[in-house]
Amino acid sequence: MSSAPSSIAGSPLPATPLAASLKCAACNVDNRGDRQFCASCGARLWEPCLQCARMNAAAEKHCGACGVNLAHELRDAQTAIETQLAEAARLAGDYLHADAIDRLQALEIPDHSGLARDRQDAIDRIAALRTEMLRCNRDRDQAISSGRELFAACDYEQAAVILEAVSEPYRTDELRQLLDDVRARQIDLLTLLAEIRCAVAEKQTDGLLPKVEELLRIKPDHSQALALADRLRPLAHKTKLAQRDSLYKAAKAELAQHAYAAALERLQQISPDLRTPQLARLIDETAAKAAEVAWLSRDLREAVAHDDHLLPIAERLAKLRPGDTEAASFIERLRGGKRSWSDPPASSVWGPPLESIAAFQRIDASSLDSPHFKASPDRFGVAAGLALQGLGRALLNINLVPPEKTGLLSRLKTKKKRVMSAWGIDVGRAAIKAIRLSIHPDNDRIVADAVEYLEHSHLLNAPDADADATLRETLDKICQSASLADAPLCISLPAQKVLFRPIALPPVDEKKIAELMTYEVQEQIPLPTDNVLWGYQLLGHRPTEVATLHECEVALLALKRDDAQSALAPFIDRGLKVELLSSDAAALFNFVMFECNVSRSQAAPGNALPRGSASRSEPDSLSNSVTAILDVGADSSNLIVTSGVSLVIRSIPLGGNSLSRTMVKEFQLTFAQAEKVKRNPTAVRELHRLYAALEPRFTDLARELRRTIDGFLQADSARRLTRFIVTGGGLKLHGALRRLWHGAQCSPLAPRA
Repeated sequence: MSSAPSSIAGSPLPATPLAASLKCAACNVDNRGDRQFCASCGARLWEPCLQCARMNAAAEKHCGACGVNLAHELRDAQTAIETQLAEAARLAGDYLHADAIDRLQALEIPDHSGLARDRQDAIDRIAALRTEMLRCNRDRDQAISSGRELFAACDYEQAAVILEAVSEPYRTDELRQLLDDVRARQIDLLTLLAEIRCAVAEKQTDGLLPKVEELLRIKPDHSQALALADRLRPLAHKTKLAQRDSLYKAAKAELAQHAYAAALERLQQISPDLRTPQLARLIDETAAKAAEVAWLSRDLREAVAHDDHLLPIAERLAKLRPGDTEAASFIERLRGGKRSWSDPPASSVWGPPLESIAAFQRIDASSLDSPHFKASPDRFGVAAGLALQGLGRALLNINLVPPEKTGLLSRLKTKKKRVMSAWGIDVGRAAIKAIRLSIHPDNDRIVADAVEYLEHSHLLNAPDADADATLRETLDKICQSASLADAPLCISLPAQKVLFRPIALPPVDEKKIAELMTYEVQEQIPLPTDNVLWGYQLLGHRPTEVATLHECEVALLALKRDDAQSALAPFIDRGLKVELLSSDAAALFNFVMFECNVSRSQAAPGNALPRGSASRSEPDSLSNSVTAILDVGADSSNLIVTSGVSLVIRSIPLGGNSLSRTMVKEFQLTFAQAEKVKRNPTAVRELHRLYAALEPRFTDLARELRRTIDGFLQADSARRLTRFIVTGGGLKLHGALRRLWHGAQCSPLAPRA
């Protein structure tokens, strides 16, 4: 609320010159002309014109500056103020106290003695409204608190009275929600009362007790409902017992027919409060059998490969469901061997079917009689890929062996001989796999002429194992049984220790690539370059408008020098010279690309050397066909995705040991016991529980695979996944390949336009 200053100092001069004396309009006493207030009564001797704000003697009737009737102007101002005061009173009557205060504060009452009472009235009203607002807020908060207490005490009628007494402008969202809840309970209460009274009048007691109990839940102290419940409960209990006995009898009949799912459905309809301990055990046993039968049936129907566990699974199904024709059919086919088992589906959740390596095709392994090789040739894939690189038959030729420090003359005199044989040695966590490949002198065919498989005395990653001593012990045994010195040795390191980076170089002169790669290594690897061994290979290139410039895709491999020396030390200590060191994932890529006869348009062979030197061999054409290779190992899984001109190698920290650790946690086994379960899962009493516990690990792996493969495909809209090759000991667990084939709670690849 604003007003003019009460003093005339600084105001416009009076409309007439100051007189020697001035008569007071209130008491008629003469005053000196220079006074502002009457010396007798204290009344103001000067008043402002409400039209133009010029000062006039209080007794004057018209303004000396604008001529307006001063009394009329004062009455008009009083009328306007009274109108605003009345509007504020109306707002206050509607409990819009804040709006009323705003209306009063917006009043502009001039500093005129005729308006002083109105000014004070407005000030008093504002103070009273603020006091009323505080009271209403307190009353509202108290109503909410009391309403909650009454609601909890099921006194909905009184709660509604208290809450509804709060005026609408003061109702918060909290109060409105509470009031809605109270009204909803009142409606439920009235509805139930009406239904119960109608049923009682018609003597319809069936289904009446649940309504009475629901009413008592809403209104526990309802005397009539309490009395009615006391009469109905014995009758209802008798009816429920009859229903329980009927359901139990029907379930026993279903169980006699080995229809566990149907029996379980009936048993679960029995109210929990009527289940005896014996009945509860029966329900648990039936649920376990139903889940087991469902899992066994699904496993047999979705099996994608014949293995030694399928027949015991079919026999277990037949034992649980004697006379079941489906189980009998499975047993008959499985006893007929692999030839009687149906072929896997023509496609998988990934698109193409999953291919495994059941035997060497391009590599002649007919002379090998090792039972380990015959049982699982693909376990020697990494070793074979290393040997292929040693023979110069690999597509990815990056060698990370530290270069020897020799003089210039020695290097000039050294003449590189053609390698005709090479050992590939894959040092795994559980065993060493070694294979020697040779080039047949007559037909240039690759021949596998020696193979070694020796398990470590302890897993290298076992908590209590001395990995270095265990590895040296196994290596000594291999040296005794095989002549490793008769051919160059090629060994691998786990992909987790070898950095892989696909690098797309901008248009650059080929002569500048080595220099550019040195810069890239410094940027990509956060280690001093002297502590890093690295090599690169051109996968493919695209010509640009400038003939000497090309856009290049480059594969970079790098590892710490210390890791390389640690891997080489056991061989050097035994007088064995290692000619080639690479990643196990790169070796597997070379093996699969060679053995599976992937088109050369899908890979660019070359001879890459450490420390930045590389050579290039152009692919026949740029291929849009994509091949995925998955190797599920013990500690991790290696995923390789390639289109020939592009390559991705990723190590995923999920492998066979992840499954073992899950079993250790879920079933309180030792790690050794978990490993035995993986080798013979049918020894477990409840297979459905075992695989339910393992399902999250399969899901995690499928999710990581999809993320990598989708990312590779989305980089070029023309790419299509056409082959998916799987290998590795982690997939030897029964059911693992099936989950990967059909998907483990992971949606299929989105169709590409």
